[in-house]
Amino acid sequence: MKYTLFLLIYFTAFISYSDEKIEVIYYKSHNPPFQFDNNERETGFITHIINSLSNVDVLFKPKNLSFNRMIKEMSTSKEHWISYGSDSWVGAQSTSLSEISVWKVKHVFFTLKSNDFDGMRSLFDQTLVLIDGFDYPGLDSYINKGLIKKVIRVKSPESAILSVLEGDADVYPEMRVRIQYFLNKMQVNKNDVTLHDKINIIPEYEIKLCFSKHFPQSLKADIEIKLRNMKRLNEFENIMKNLIE
Repeated sequence: MKYTLFLLIYFTAFISYSDEKIEVIYYKSHNPPFQFDNNERETGFITHIINSLSNVDVLFKPKNLSFNRMIKEMSTSKEHWISYGSDSWVGAQSTSLSEISVWKVKHVFFTLKSNDFDGMRSLFDQTLVLIDGFDYPGLDSYINKGLIKKVIRVKSPESAILSVLEGDADVYPEMRVRIQYFLNKMQVNKNDVTLHDKINIIPEYEIKLCFSKHFPQSLKADIEIKLRNMKRLNEFENIMKNLIE
């Protein structure tokens, strides 16, 4: 009888433990439209995806950090965490990625409509505005060789857009979805500007979820199933559409 009671207690304890949700840190850094900080609104493309994982047995704990702090913690933290990244990036955001891609990044070149921009040759004679601290694969080699007439750097996409609108710069390369978001936010007249999208200078790449090195494989597998279903139902496109329009 004592032996049977011991087994019952052990089994009950095991069931109780297995029902507990594993805590996972969700790293966030202000990077519209993929992530926003709490000062603007608790949303963003990746946040919507994380919030959609309701059938996964995880308790997500959002942690808002600056980009540099986020990268440091992703590289050193011993906790389970989730964020986003890409095979095309370097460091912590390029390791332990999901199999399912949540977005394909495409770049455009933003100019005034009056600009006779016709591709790479135009860049050699125009002023290019870039975001300080960002890498621009495909463009950096031209910049490093001094082939582009002039390059200025600013702190934010808003400043880059304004520099083109006010004539301080001629061309601003950016992710299509990001510039669409900021053009709507800034209420820019779309009839005055052009997004050039037929110039394959900056290669396309895929955004995926990024996991900590020792993230539980069973939970990761459950998340992959959810992502696959979301992709099949075009949920990623619907989320992004609601954010940028």
